[in-house]
Amino acid sequence: MAALFTFALTTQAEDVPEAVEKQCEVLLKATQENDLDKFESVCDEAMRKAITAEKLKQVSDQVATLMKGGYKKTFMGSVDRINYRTYYWKLTFDAKDVGEILVQLTSGNGKVSGFFMQ
Repeated sequence: MAALFTFALTTQAEDVPEAVEKQCEVLLKATQENDLDKFESVCDEAMRKAITAEKLKQVSDQVATLMKGGYKKTFMGSVDRINYRTYYWKLTFDAKDVGEILVQLTSGNGKVSGFFMQ
């Protein structure tokens, strides 16, 4: 199963829509700046209800310093889900020996319905 998932990601690694790329940039910048209004600007209603100032601050506190130090974002691919599509990026930080973060953005109807950094 993992091999199939990896294959699906690598075969679609070049087709991220420009609108989704921009949504990802907005969410990353909003997370780095702990800016809830900016974050919510690209989200659907359910996502806006799910994210709170406290939740955003918690994530921002964990990653803002690393992000401000510089990072490279690499698109890894996407997976179809019923009525939605989930896109994956890898963030590699300029600071040495801090690891990487997987970014997952789920989009449907032109709005973000899910966003995770792990």
